[in-house]
Amino acid sequence: MSTIEQLTAESLLRNAHELAAKVRDRAPEIERLRRLPPDVVAGLRSAGVLSMAMPRSWGGPELTPRQMCEVVEALAAGDASTAWCGGIGADSGLYSAYLPEAAARTLYPRLDLATAGWIFPAGQAVRTGTGYRISGRWAFGSGIAHADRVVCGCVELADGAPVRMPNGLPTWRVAIVPADAVEVSDTWRTTGLLGTGSNDYAVDGLDVPADHTFSFFAGPRREGVLYRRADNFLSKLSGVPLGVGRAALDFATAHLAAKLEMPAGRPAAANPRVQANLARAEALIEASRAYAYRTLDDAWDALLAGEQPCAGAAALARQFAFESCREAVQLLYDTVGAASIFTERTPLDRYLRDLVTASQHVTAQERMREWVGELRLGGSPSFPFL
Repeated sequence: MSTIEQLTAESLLRNAHELAAKVRDRAPEIERLRRLPPDVVAGLRSAGVLSMAMPRSWGGPELTPRQMCEVVEALAAGDASTAWCGGIGADSGLYSAYLPEAAARTLYPRLDLATAGWIFPAGQAVRTGTGYRISGRWAFGSGIAHADRVVCGCVELADGAPVRMPNGLPTWRVAIVPADAVEVSDTWRTTGLLGTGSNDYAVDGLDVPADHTFSFFAGPRREGVLYRRADNFLSKLSGVPLGVGRAALDFATAHLAAKLEMPAGRPAAANPRVQANLARAEALIEASRAYAYRTLDDAWDALLAGEQPCAGAAALARQFAFESCREAVQLLYDTVGAASIFTERTPLDRYLRDLVTASQHVTAQERMREWVGELRLGGSPSFPFL
């Protein structure tokens, strides 16, 4: 695999395909462990996945949102948990763009350091003389078992009251702390994405320097098109359902081509229902893929031109990708039939469970459509990343 210094979009995508091929057979092991094994984490580092949003000024590849999504999609075809942790861990490059340069370099002295955690304000950040004292408990710490840094979203407090932004809302501040400063609780016992180890974590009265915290609303401190939009850290998530959907379609196609239907012993491939279901699943996956990448391309073109992308377009396409690919995998599961329920015979059960769980992420839920619809009708949705 390429070294960090040699990474390009092409070499990083090639590395992702190679890593996916290695983890495909280990997906059941990753699920049992409920975390990524150390050598898989090392593979994400050496492949450049955790570095893909790091700036060129630091020697990073600074991939576009489309390129990052393609990397995550490639990984997800091998194992959804590896892809999820790779995409989340790579947020290091995006979060560091909101810090002063010296503080960002202090927190991220290497390009391949992984960040985990929940950015939404579930905790409190009390102003002190030199920074903030943070306390709280957060959920969904994907990859926290191998993370180097952890983000903690907080409401900022001063003199016991929330600090208000000009629009009247409480100030939302995100602290970046060393992973060993948080207490992790073993809570991740879920339907799918078990290998992400997305456990709860907490801190109580942790002092954090002011320059190790940021507000999305203050804007980035780093130049570069990638860092102009805060929602770019969500853009790569579409790659998870797209990769899992394609893997499920490839498996089901091969399985059904060799299957004889009982009791008649006829080839499943000659069954019109099987043929139609395979075609529908392919259409669902490919339509969502085209939509996701087209909106990412449109947004990037707008940013390159110094304009703002169409708000909500990429968010809507991302939600559609999760929904459509989950529908496709469910259809394939039902079409393959009883064999789907045996976890040692087919991966379809894991594929479906992974997408059921992934689809509960806030960006994949149906309410994303509500927010975009509200936006289209002149409203001001509460979700900030549209």
